[in-house]
Amino acid sequence: MGILIYLAKRWVAGEYLEDAIERARSANNRGISGIINHVGEHNEDIAEIEASAEEYSRLLDGIKQEKIDCAISIKPTQLGLMKDVQTCIRTVDPLVKKAADLGIFIWMDMEGSAYTQQIIDIYKHLYKENKNLGLAIQAYLFRTPDDLKELSAMGAKIRLCKGAYREPADIAIKKHCDIKKAYADQLEMLFSEGGLERIAVATHDDELIDMARQLNNDHPRNFEFQMLMGAHDKRKEELAGEGYKVCGYIPYGKGWLGYFLRRLNEQKRDIKTAMVCVLKGD
Repeated sequence: MGILIYLAKRWVAGEYLEDAIERARSANNRGISGIINHVGEHNEDIAEIEASAEEYSRLLDGIKQEKIDCAISIKPTQLGLMKDVQTCIRTVDPLVKKAADLGIFIWMDMEGSAYTQQIIDIYKHLYKENKNLGLAIQAYLFRTPDDLKELSAMGAKIRLCKGAYREPADIAIKKHCDIKKAYADQLEMLFSEGGLERIAVATHDDELIDMARQLNNDHPRNFEFQMLMGAHDKRKEELAGEGYKVCGYIPYGKGWLGYFLRRLNEQKRDIKTAMVCVLKGD
């Protein structure tokens, strides 16, 4: 448990909003933007849903007040989707509008495949009137190329990640090498075909990072790199020093340890990533 707590503290800001703000400020001082997430998902009780929404509202106020270069990232099942789509829309829409008024961007996290279509539907509905909103899409799902074509056609803002949930073989690519190839193919499509207003390259894979740099040379786009807090920190600073926008994903909350353990259980590659970072001092 000792090594897990050590790694969790490396990857999670702490229990309180102020912890996350301070981590984001530290990142800003190194030329890196923040993306703060209040950990939590699968809220079924309306009081918990409302409390999560209020926490995000306080977070938006804190970012503005402290003049932090930072976005926030939300999970739909934390904010009403466990009830139904309409509850989630009613909960998230005021947050997105408040964020727009404050000049803050919001990323909507993707969750397990049981919620993929609902989350995309929520995003499409909200994006019609809220352009300060982006959506995470997971490269390992077989459906993703079609989703990206549809989202590109509407000028969406997309964070492309490999995927962090255990999914059955009939809907998701299972081998790491094949997931990497799918990510590369989708990344090339996003840069070369156009349509998207913003592309976030969410990976710690150096080959994919270099590929994104080359693609941007060939097809200049509005794009940024996104990586987890505590992972690949030297690489973040190198990229920021080269003039790229780089963002660190900063989770916080009282459920931080449970969040961290779930991430390790869902994606064992994270263990390797964490250990490599620690051993390299990165």
